[in-house]
Amino acid sequence: MIIYDLEIQNLIPSKNGDRLPDFKYCEGWHDHFGMDVACVVLFDTARNEYRIFDEFMLDDLKAIVARTDVVAGFNIISFDNKVLAPHEVIIPETKCYDLLVEIARAAGTPNDYTGLSLDTVCIANFKTGKTGNGVDAPKLYQQKRFGELFDYCLADVRLTKKLLDRILEIGHIINPRTGKWIRVNRPR
Repeated sequence: MIIYDLEIQNLIPSKNGDRLPDFKYCEGWHDHFGMDVACVVLFDTARNEYRIFDEFMLDDLKAIVARTDVVAGFNIISFDNKVLAPHEVIIPETKCYDLLVEIARAAGTPNDYTGLSLDTVCIANFKTGKTGNGVDAPKLYQQKRFGELFDYCLADVRLTKKLLDRILEIGHIINPRTGKWIRVNRPR
């Protein structure tokens, strides 16, 4: 199994259309090709190691995905996988374990992700949350602050792994909406 997250190169315009000067943008949330991959961080459970990939290493990532039975992450079906697809890194949904999807299902709201961000889920379960905001990742990339970008993405993968480890170990997490334990399906 691998657990992964990615960050994008280009900012997504705000709903009111405001744009910061001197930054590149994609055309919106539907423009996965225009978002472009800044970096991918993954944890490979078979090798017990973290790996960082920049946009020039996606063929290496593709090979790892091909040999992996389960690809896990947080919101990967709706976002990360779609950003990788234009780069011919195709992750079939049959291989995916999306923690956001599974947590929403366990919470009884399979089509409503409100209040179930990685940050809120981790704060409810571990009293610690994300180190930053994904909105800032394209700014870091465009400002060539790659160390900060990689650290931010790595921190998200560590949180996702910690959450997945809890699900694998005890099968339950605390629902941040209610503060009550819910049973979450484990990866197949």
